[in-house]
Amino acid sequence: MEHIKLSFSFKDSRFSLCATLKGTSTRCYKEVQGLTNPNWSSWEKKLQCFNEPTEQAIQNNNVLQLMKEHYQRLIDTCKPTTPKELFSDSLNETAAKVEAKCTERVLTFGEYLNVLIEELKNSKDGLPSTNYRLYITLLNKLKSEGSIINVPIASISDEHFEAFGSYINDKLNGVNYVPLMKRFKTTTRYYNETLKKDMPRIKLTYPYMRSIKGSFQAHERAKQKKLCAALSMKEYQRFVDLDLSLIAWAGSNSTYYKELYRDFCIFMYEMMIRPCDVVVLKKKDIVIDNGERCILYIPIKKKNYKGDKLENAVVNVPITKTAQSIINKYAGKSTKGYIFPFAINQRDWQMDDVDSFNKWYLRKQRLIEKIDNFLSKVQDVIKPQEIDKLTTYVFRRSTFTHKVNAKGTNIIELAKHGGTSVKMLEKHYYNANKK
Repeated sequence: MEHIKLSFSFKDSRFSLCATLKGTSTRCYKEVQGLTNPNWSSWEKKLQCFNEPTEQAIQNNNVLQLMKEHYQRLIDTCKPTTPKELFSDSLNETAAKVEAKCTERVLTFGEYLNVLIEELKNSKDGLPSTNYRLYITLLNKLKSEGSIINVPIASISDEHFEAFGSYINDKLNGVNYVPLMKRFKTTTRYYNETLKKDMPRIKLTYPYMRSIKGSFQAHERAKQKKLCAALSMKEYQRFVDLDLSLIAWAGSNSTYYKELYRDFCIFMYEMMIRPCDVVVLKKKDIVIDNGERCILYIPIKKKNYKGDKLENAVVNVPITKTAQSIINKYAGKSTKGYIFPFAINQRDWQMDDVDSFNKWYLRKQRLIEKIDNFLSKVQDVIKPQEIDKLTTYVFRRSTFTHKVNAKGTNIIELAKHGGTSVKMLEKHYYNANKK
């Protein structure tokens, strides 16, 4: 259990990181360095961030996050007994020596994968969160397999690569086979890049693509075909007007959940936001920009960008009347201030912590699966022509398809509000659905 709590506050007119020994008044301060023209009128003490829709605020919040993460790692690894010890130079030197000594030991595949996840997540290159999420998925599958995860990374061979592929195909029915095999192979590539020139390198040559049904090209074509599938305008309207009593749904509060799941999909259509980003939206993400109510957020897949890339990742999308009515409908129903009162939103998640993020991600996946299960029953009623399987993401694809092919659409503004690129819109949505 952590015994030192960290928070930002003012001390002698200096903005500092305060370390407090829990249960006592013992504390110590470390002045914050690196902030650029901070607007103190926008500082939210409770939220511990600058709460304004500006690039400067985002950059300053990033400085604060990095500082807090550094000292939190010292607390977790070095176990300082007092706040003063936490901020001492000697503790930083000890931590550096411990880290250097740990790198001398050959890590297991699982241990190296954990290190890789941390490096990708906190990379100075600003790699998007999708990169390390894929490796978290690989780590979970290795944990379920149980043996390969404990093999020293330097001893990984084609034998282990093939064995992992067989496990995915035989035990998990080939679910996510190709992405998992790619991540496995890329993990060894990252390891090879860290070796000295005179050290033996890992070479994986097992032809894993031959182990799946059909060719890789056919797999990609099928994936591309499904990518553009969208509801027609009439089909979407049938979904909005659907009599939910026609949908059989077991369990308590079934009427409430059917309405909640439909509102979630409508909100996603209206605001063009990805399912995972809608789940975590909070009331504090609603801002007033030029007199217009907007939602300001950074997509989860881009939250670990740095510098200019982070600034460009910020999405500011105006709230439509329909979306606002949904926000009003569920206002105050989430104890943690989320827009949608899902069970997953009954606690605050530390999205910058790998373990916490992974727990959130798995629960988020289960939530989306529940909504997709509901949508599969909806599909049987509205019977969309171009959709093989109605899922939450179909609504994001549908709104892009409808808007891109509408007259007078400013595609640059559409890409900006949708948190995507003009290139992606041109590639996947022009004339994707003319009905």
